[in-house]
Amino acid sequence: LQLVEEAEPKLEGSEMVPWLDRLATEHGNLRAGVEWAVDRDPEAALRLVSGLTFFWQRRGFLTEGRRMISASLARVDALPPVDGDARPARMALRAKALWCGGTNAFGQGELDVSRAMLDEAVVLAREYGTPKTLVDALTMLGFACVLLGDEAASEAAIEEGERVASATKYKQGIAALKGVR
Repeated sequence: LQLVEEAEPKLEGSEMVPWLDRLATEHGNLRAGVEWAVDRDPEAALRLVSGLTFFWQRRGFLTEGRRMISASLARVDALPPVDGDARPARMALRAKALWCGGTNAFGQGELDVSRAMLDEAVVLAREYGTPKTLVDALTMLGFACVLLGDEAASEAAIEEGERVASATKYKQGIAALKGVR
């Protein structure tokens, strides 16, 4: 988990290739770690799968990623509900994992699945997630909706994403949203 969380922010910049290579050398261990966490610590599993999404996408492991994201979400959903201080953290993790799952489904051309996951990710991210998760989910939702022919939903997602990205100075989000138009 420490390796994944250290690598995640570096998978979107000039350090991407060395970090992808480092994760590739640990791929078997990472897979085993996710499988262990799904059974024993589902919230840690969500943190792992969310952090590995760019690795899976950039190295062609979309099916593996989707399987592990789905297993992690299912295990968290089977946990007793949490109230109070623990609920926002769990919902923020869920929002990010749904964005990751929706992104992987998009990459495999399953646009309806992608949209459903991204719609839920956006709802949760608005209330519990970080601005980055919200912008990332809105960006992918914009892409999915435009390919599904729902230009109004795409435009709404892009506009909200631009507002949030600009307000938080999330430069990568701003750039990604320009790619949707």
